[in-house]
Amino acid sequence: MDTITISGVEIDIADGPISISLSGGADSALLLYILMSHHPGTIHAFTCASEMKFRANARVAQQVVQRCIELTGNDNVMHHTYFVKQQDDDKLFTMQCNYRDLGLFNTIYTAVTANPPAEIAYGFGDLNTQHAVRDPLVTRSTRSARGFWVPFTNIDKRKVNDMYREQDLLEDLFPITRSCESLEIDAGHCGKCWWCQERQWGFGRLE
Repeated sequence: MDTITISGVEIDIADGPISISLSGGADSALLLYILMSHHPGTIHAFTCASEMKFRANARVAQQVVQRCIELTGNDNVMHHTYFVKQQDDDKLFTMQCNYRDLGLFNTIYTAVTANPPAEIAYGFGDLNTQHAVRDPLVTRSTRSARGFWVPFTNIDKRKVNDMYREQDLLEDLFPITRSCESLEIDAGHCGKCWWCQERQWGFGRLE
């Protein structure tokens, strides 16, 4: 196992075949790029696309994979996309866990970050439903007993922005990512949902 450091954030690169949950958002796109830049083996990227959200994740994640191949020169990536009517945490990881149990890989990377400070996050309106796992006042292990590796769990979007800048990806990768969780539009950013406001706070821009 190797460990790399980007903007002061240590990221362990697991041995053997690995997987990543790829939403097409800024965080998972950056993590995919990092893994493709430093991992020598096969990377399995899994995207869960919700019918309620116009299956937008499928389109955006495919573009992210293509751009990361172009940027890294690494095409040793397999992209698995599956579709559900409504996304929830159980469905989000079901396919990955099944493939892991079959021995396809041992490690599941996710790009969950910490929330902004409470005074900022609550200003966005209703706090997102993941606050329990994204509370910035709690320091969490970057690995779980179930084989999940979460290297961004103790950093927020502004630190992710720093990492984009250090890797010179703000113009090449960030603009094709999408954080919006609106149920009303199928492309771009609504600028109103919690996730759009977090993106604006972290990067100072949506697109």
